[in-house]
Amino acid sequence: MCVTGLEPIILAAVTTTGAIGESIFEYKSAKQDIKNQLQSAKNAEQNAAYERQEGIDDARQRRLKAIQNMGEQKVQIASGNIMTSSISALDIEEDEKLSGEFDALKIIDNAKRKSDAYLETANKYYLGAYKTKMNLKHKILKKGMKISMKTASNALY
Repeated sequence: MCVTGLEPIILAAVTTTGAIGESIFEYKSAKQDIKNQLQSAKNAEQNAAYERQEGIDDARQRRLKAIQNMGEQKVQIASGNIMTSSISALDIEEDEKLSGEFDALKIIDNAKRKSDAYLETANKYYLGAYKTKMNLKHKILKKGMKISMKTASNALY
């Protein structure tokens, strides 16, 4: 019973309005998800930078400690408290220098590993945000096509 002939148009409008409301909710939800993923990625990058700097600082401290130890050993050798009959004072100093440098490089390597792990995590968050954005665009296009098809279909009948 078509009294006014507006039923198909009203039906199309109601269908469209419901789909738009659902799309707005999905859009807001996806945007919040993207925002959270980007913030998590930035946090991971900050953690990576912190680990890198911490490694540099700790390595610097180890090198300074090695220099301090070399100075103390020189004093001990000069005062005769260290026997140097089989090894020279230069050998003792060189051993301490190499040991300090080796430890410093180990510290830097460990910090780099931690930093790289954080950067990998950041990349995963960035990728997740990108995928969410692409899925959102796909859904919007798909819903837009469905709404257009329903509107056209309802208008024909």
